[in-house]
Formats: sequence, structure tokens, C-alpha cells
Amino acid sequence: MESSIRKGASGIPTPKYCHFSANLIIEVFFLVNIYDGQK
Repeated sequence: MESSIRKGASGIPTPKYCHFSANLIIEVFFLVNIYDGQK
């Protein structure tokens, strides 16, 4: 999955962007799990 993200962001040379996007996806996934648990 990470390889596909890096390929998609190949236009951007900064690796920090890939790291940030990966963290953002994980954070959103975590928040969604908490939200589903509170239903």
C-alpha cells in the first residue's frame, strides 16, 4: 500500500509529504473507528 502511495506522489520529490499523507490516513482511520464505537 505504501508503494502505491509513493508512486502516486512521485511528482512530489519531498518524502515528508508521503509521510504526512500516510499519517493522515492512519489518523482518520483511527478517528472513524472511535466514532463507530460510540454509536
